[in-house]
This record gives sequence, C-alpha cells and structure tokens, in this order.
Amino acid sequence: RGVVGHKNFSRVTKLELTSLSEDKLGLEYQIVEGEFLSLMRRKREIWNLMRIDKVENKKLEEKFERKKVHFRAEGVSDMPVLLFHATDMVDVEDVLENNFQLSRVNTDNVHTIGVHFTKWPEVDMSTKEQSCLIMCQVLEGHNSSGVQDSSSLVVPDVDQILPKYVVHFTSEVRKVGPQPEQAGQDMILPYTIVPVLSPKVVGDSLQTSSSTERN
Repeated sequence: RGVVGHKNFSRVTKLELTSLSEDKLGLEYQIVEGEFLSLMRRKREIWNLMRIDKVENKKLEEKFERKKVHFRAEGVSDMPVLLFHATDMVDVEDVLENNFQLSRVNTDNVHTIGVHFTKWPEVDMSTKEQSCLIMCQVLEGHNSSGVQDSSSLVVPDVDQILPKYVVHFTSEVRKVGPQPEQAGQDMILPYTIVPVLSPKVVGDSLQTSSSTERN
C-alpha cells in the first residue's frame, strides 16, 4: 500500500489481493467490476481490467446530498443510478476535482445541454493500449432526458452527478487475480482509494492515511 500526493489528490493504493470477507470495499468492487464485464460482453471486446479507483470528494458529495434533499422535498426519487460517462475521452483529473462540464449532446436528432451517461459507453481502443472510464452515481430527477432507452441519460445539472469510480483497463489480455483453481475463493483485483482534497489539507490527509493503514 502506498500514499502519493498529486495536485489536489492523494492516492492510497492497495495492490495485493484481498479477501472480500475482510474488505468493506469488496461488494462495491464486485458491482463495478460486473458492470464493466457486462460492457465487454455487449461490445464483444476483451480488455484487461487493471484496477478500480474509488473517488472521495467532499465538496461534490455535499452538493450531491443537497440535491437529494431537494428532490425528496419535491416528492421526486432521490435514489441514484450507477452509470458510466458516455465516453472515455475526458479530462479525468478535472472531473474528479470539479465534476463534469455541461456540453451539447445529440439525443434522437435533438440537441440537449447536459452530461451523457449510459450503461454502454463508447470506447475506441484501436489507437491506444490503455484507457479508463468514469462511473458515477446519477440522480435522474425530473429533468433528465432519456436517450434511445432507459439505460442512457442526459443530466442537465452537474449537482445530480457524483463521480465515484474510475475503471482502468488495457487492450492487452493478461492474467490478473486468482488462478483457475482459486476461482472459488473470495478474491478481488487491485483497487485505489482516491480522496479529492483541497491543497490546504492534502499534507495532513497524507499523514493521517499513513498512520491508519490497514494490516
């Protein structure tokens, strides 16, 4: 496990395989991994899942929670859905720190302003060996636009979006994780916890993280 500071981020990286029964992130990891594997099957592609970063950004979390309270007060569901951003062409670090930027999205030949999310993002690995996708908790609210089907949404308010995971993968097929004879054991691939902090508190956070490492 290592702690690395970078700009307004501190990365706490755990690379060893861990028993799911001993790791509270096990269930979260399985859900995200399952969505990624479904994407591969849908696209009939074989990618190598390298790691999953779990993102923590208190500023964005507070805005997201306020939006949930607002929706509840209006009698609108505040249950988030977990979706990928629609493309891997995005400035990941800027999104993790500041959230997405609204842009023009073509929905059924009608231009809509918002951020596009889907279960089936567009990924082109023809000119690169590695990439990543951002997975977010998204509040549908009463103002999101459906695209093609219910698995795809355009969200017009970034406060309805909470970047939660970054899925890193490559176009190379490598053997990662347990061997076939270990497949029945509760094992997971590497993950990273990525708190997004202000510059003022990064130093203190790194010291705290170092003193509270898991055994």
